[in-house]
Amino acid sequence: MLGLGAVVVLSRQRCVFAAYSPPKGVTGSAALAAARLFATANAPFAQSGQQICRKGDQFGIWWWDSAWTGEALATAGLHETVTILPEPLVQQPGLGARLLRSGAGFEAQYWRDGFLVGTHWTLSPYSEAAWQDFLREFPDQAGFEPLPSLSTVVRAPDNRYLKSLVSGQIWEVSGRLGLAAAAICLVAFTGFFLGQALRLDLQIRKADAQIEALQASDDPAAKATLKRELNAVVQSERFFVRTSPAELMQKAQKVILPFKYKLTDFESDGKQVSFSLPEEASAGVDILTEELEKSKDFAQVTPVFDKTHRRVVFTMTVQAAGRGE
Repeated sequence: MLGLGAVVVLSRQRCVFAAYSPPKGVTGSAALAAARLFATANAPFAQSGQQICRKGDQFGIWWWDSAWTGEALATAGLHETVTILPEPLVQQPGLGARLLRSGAGFEAQYWRDGFLVGTHWTLSPYSEAAWQDFLREFPDQAGFEPLPSLSTVVRAPDNRYLKSLVSGQIWEVSGRLGLAAAAICLVAFTGFFLGQALRLDLQIRKADAQIEALQASDDPAAKATLKRELNAVVQSERFFVRTSPAELMQKAQKVILPFKYKLTDFESDGKQVSFSLPEEASAGVDILTEELEKSKDFAQVTPVFDKTHRRVVFTMTVQAAGRGE
């Protein structure tokens, strides 16, 4: 049985994707509100589950048939409060266009600056014409790129770390991917932290190269410079780990789960957290607020009833490690 705050992965063939850019001049929280409105208005299923991914003011909207996933999860003995992530969100980011085997078919993806901006799944192998049609959707695509040979098209390496729960269509995250997903899946919560993870990786690579170059050197000034840069990397790593939105979401879920409410619309920038609960939670906002603050992970918890969307929105600050003890 999966634990509290568990993540399950839904196969690409069960998902629908759309890229969204808000109108010019609409930024920040207004851009997110516009993306949510777009996601609600364009939901393709009678009962649609969704994840909204963000990097700056570029959004990726994922939908799936929540009636099917709910029944499939129940059959597998899983609680409906598990977090569902579409398969591409637990894959290492690509560079530009790539073609993968996915489920019973094939998926074309297009990545820009570490963010997935286009994806199309098909049961049949791509023809050269269909592949070029896909590439033409992206103005920054650098010229003609031939269709990869079918013999070179493989499944994402990350899929080896997925354990099937429901007939190869819903997977449990296991093994090494459990660590990779903690960073890569942050795009589902906030694009800022994905950027931080990628930047940290580049810093570490740079530091490794500098260490190797200076091993035979006795230059005190060069060593002092390297020490400063390594300290910056260490501080970046501490910041990233301490403020992981995935970890914060799990902590919030552990508080909420006994009340049998489903947590949605989770957002975090590492300093503040917000999420929504269904309107019936309004009857217990005092006890929920108290329990969140008693967890010592959150402070200044503020619930607000959103009549328009029939939900309760909680906002709070993140307690730094060691505070509130």
